[in-house]
Amino acid sequence: RKLIGRVLERSGFQVTSATNGLEGLHMMQAEVYDIAFVDFLMPVMNGIQMVTRYRKWEKEQEDRGTKQYIVGISANADGGDIEEGKRQGVYECEEDP
Repeated sequence: RKLIGRVLERSGFQVTSATNGLEGLHMMQAEVYDIAFVDFLMPVMNGIQMVTRYRKWEKEQEDRGTKQYIVGISANADGGDIEEGKRQGVYECEEDP
């Protein structure tokens, strides 16, 4: 996660990070990002739980007007995690370097 953030910052992107899944959920509810990288293994609320709650909240927002693009990342995700993430609304899953 940190490596991805550094690479993006060096490429000129603004990077905002959450310390846990619940904080990330609140951040995504407050702002639409160009892309959201969501780690499957976050404390407090894991990435799949966070995406599930976010997509439910997102459906309830009539004035939001856009769907957040979410990429799941994890160094330890298995095939089941990846499939569940996609079912819950993750567009792509990548291995965290």
